[in-house]
Amino acid sequence: MSNEKKDEEEITIEVDEEDTPQESGETPSDEYYMDSSDLDALLATQTQMLMNEFQVELVNGTISRVKVYLDVSLTEHYVIGIDFSAYPSEKPLLTLPENVKNILGDPNESLNTLKNWDPNNPPSIVDVVRELETILYEISMYKSQAEQISHEFKIDPAGDSRNHYIVTFITYGWKEYK
Repeated sequence: MSNEKKDEEEITIEVDEEDTPQESGETPSDEYYMDSSDLDALLATQTQMLMNEFQVELVNGTISRVKVYLDVSLTEHYVIGIDFSAYPSEKPLLTLPENVKNILGDPNESLNTLKNWDPNNPPSIVDVVRELETILYEISMYKSQAEQISHEFKIDPAGDSRNHYIVTFITYGWKEYK
């Protein structure tokens, strides 16, 4: 009898494993299937990961819409809005302050985590914010260094690069060297 019960259990398990969207009449697709409780858990996990690293405020009590407060220096502070309610199938929507938009341009093109977005293997939302924070920090450091150099020398930005400058040295013979 015990062998018969095992066979019955195995059959039940096999039926559960074979219950696919194709059998229920749904059309197959390459998209990632996830029920609402799994999606809620994923969004809550992403929000918790953000809260573990950054100062975060929920927007209207929704776990997938947040404001992230970034402090990249003593004087530079940014509030970034993120809506990742369509995660992981779609990229998160970033709301950036105008001065950050002027620096970065389109975040979907300037952030590698968004530019190379793969819905089947998406980066975490924390990775997107880390990349943004790193870029803003580097720009802040370049500006600080350029300001220090400008006290001693004449400097001009070199092209579109955010970390290249033309430094002009003036000697006692009033000769310029670039």
